[in-house]
Amino acid sequence: MLETLGIHFPSLAIYLVNFVLVLVLLYLFAYKPILKLMDERAERIRESLEAADLARQEAASSQEAIQEQITEARREGQRIMDQTREAAERFRTEEMDKARQEAEAF
Repeated sequence: MLETLGIHFPSLAIYLVNFVLVLVLLYLFAYKPILKLMDERAERIRESLEAADLARQEAASSQEAIQEQITEARREGQRIMDQTREAAERFRTEEMDKARQEAEAF
């Protein structure tokens, strides 16, 4: 019946064997290497994303540390300014008292 349609069983068997052989060869020499390359690329991308995330975290912690140092430096500067003002006020008061005493003694 198939022969009336122009299909010969021996030819069909040869075509089927050739098709399976081509599939096996493509799997071994094309599909596997392509999958391997894609997996390696996915791994490199994942590692790059992890490195970027780590760098972002380090930058954030560095920024916090820098901000903390700036805040501490401002506090220290304000403390020094307050001490200087107090010392200047004491000096001014002492000099005024000396001047008053000298004026009263004169």
